[in-house]
Amino acid sequence: MTCAAASAAGGVFSATYCSRSPPDPPPPPKKELPPPPKKEAPKPKPKAPAPKVVEVQLPKEVAPAPPKGFKVVAPPVNIPTNIPTVDLSKAITNEAAFSGKGVAGGSDKGVKGGTGSEGDTGKSAGAVADHGPYMEFQVEKPVEKIGGDAPEYPSSLRESGVEGQVLAQFVVNESGRYESGTLKILSSSNPAFTAAVKDALPRMRFSAAQIGGKKVQQLVQMPFQFHLAK
Repeated sequence: MTCAAASAAGGVFSATYCSRSPPDPPPPPKKELPPPPKKEAPKPKPKAPAPKVVEVQLPKEVAPAPPKGFKVVAPPVNIPTNIPTVDLSKAITNEAAFSGKGVAGGSDKGVKGGTGSEGDTGKSAGAVADHGPYMEFQVEKPVEKIGGDAPEYPSSLRESGVEGQVLAQFVVNESGRYESGTLKILSSSNPAFTAAVKDALPRMRFSAAQIGGKKVQQLVQMPFQFHLAK
């Protein structure tokens, strides 16, 4: 509300006028909010199909067939439980068979058929029969080099600074010497080295292999190294 005062000249007059102010405009209507969307209930998950039960038939156990050419022996039905008697008073061996008499290769009664003579007392027992050259693993005492000069280094290869080796195979006889004609070169780095080995081998000396105290031939594999002194 608004008020104003007024007065008149020559007299006393006053008046007061009041006027009402226009009313305030009404507030805007409230907008109604839309209702919240309805939540849909979750759809039920489809059930997995039940697993099918499959019956697996295992193969029947079959006994392995016996190998061809062999006879299957059936187990005995009646197992004997009695131990056979042993006559301890009966001699098991013939003492005469260990007397050392008789003929080599025969029996204690001197039956001929061996390589010895009648009356032998077995001193030559264990003698080695005739045999070709033995291998190192077959002898009791193998061959060993005991003398002789080593192969001479070829001068042409020495001046050129060439080194190498030769692997030779040969037979050492009962006298401890190289058996002529048995040399075989298994490997060689240079023909000049091979010639040097062939030239020196007949002059080498060896201790012969032995079996039972008797000297025998042995097949030997020996390497020869050619190295320059540094």
